[in-house]
Amino acid sequence: MPGIYIHIPFCTRKCAYCDFYSLPASPHLLQRYTQALVADIRRRPHGSFPAAASVYLGGGTPSLLSPAQVGAILDAVAASHDLLPGVEVSVEVNPAPLRAGFARGLAAAGVTRVSLGVQTFQPALLRGLGRRQRPEDVAPAVHQFRRAGISSLGVDLVLGGPGMTTASVAEDLRRTLEMAPEHVSAYLLALEPGTPLARAVAAGRVDLPGEDEEASQYETAREVLTSVGYRHYELSNFALPGHACRHNLGYWEGQDYLGYGPGAVSLVSGVRSMVRADLYSYLREVEAGRPPQRVVLETLGAVDRVRERLLMGLRLTEGVCAAQLEAEFGPEATRPLLAVLQPAAAAGLLEYAGNRVRLTGRGQLLANEVFRALVG
Repeated sequence: MPGIYIHIPFCTRKCAYCDFYSLPASPHLLQRYTQALVADIRRRPHGSFPAAASVYLGGGTPSLLSPAQVGAILDAVAASHDLLPGVEVSVEVNPAPLRAGFARGLAAAGVTRVSLGVQTFQPALLRGLGRRQRPEDVAPAVHQFRRAGISSLGVDLVLGGPGMTTASVAEDLRRTLEMAPEHVSAYLLALEPGTPLARAVAAGRVDLPGEDEEASQYETAREVLTSVGYRHYELSNFALPGHACRHNLGYWEGQDYLGYGPGAVSLVSGVRSMVRADLYSYLREVEAGRPPQRVVLETLGAVDRVRERLLMGLRLTEGVCAAQLEAEFGPEATRPLLAVLQPAAAAGLLEYAGNRVRLTGRGQLLANEVFRALVG
């Protein structure tokens, strides 16, 4: 399921744990960027990129855009790309008070799925993550999107953040389920090098939960959500039937994707590239009628592609079809990497079901150990 990713590189304030490229926004800059993005999408040659199953506006904070700006971007995508019937169109939204008509405007622009970056409902824990939002704004935002007819609503939660406990996670899950979202993401916090939170932890100013506590929080999320009908389809993601995030599934299944905007990454026919992460360079190039500067990050050979397919595909609870990998990339590229996984299988972290290899329940808790074997 190939997808199209569009990066909106603006935030009102950068979160302490975030390493995505973003800058402060202004109304003028948002409009200028929208116009450049539309021109870039309409102008760029796309060759034989297949019909896309998903379009995803991420960031940054895409909800800083107006519905009209989102609509202009989506119109450009539809005019320049083949899109499959029923294409999933997702927008990340911060749960701040919504502007009048915002939810209806997104629905009218063609948005079918909204992902709310809740993280936690507890003010002290939000401050520990460097977020300013108010938990009381979440339910009204959900209500407005429901009234607007958005057919799929996701809530993103963080586990393992400063001050978080199994009890706090259970409370966040309780409040999440009160809103009955179709999708819940529960991500263990990853310390990204160079972020304010990573520096604070390294300096001893902030403590994070230990491994046992993180495991307890993760198991709590898994047990609570699956007990009420959510399917645990990826390490950190749970969905009601028919509501798995199609765009992210494309990444985990090894599909090609196109990225637009500064810092956006593409993977097309084994070549991974990135638009230079510099907003003003991007604006200058596009406004002058030139393609934005793009850097080739790597060209993946057969072994690299098998490794990546395993690293991404083992995140899925259904795992990876080993026979399909061998048919696609050949036994010479596939079998040595499958052999690398044998110690993990012997340790009970992996299991085989027919031609599929997948993480066990214990392996999901220790997934990084399996992944390190693949990249080591």
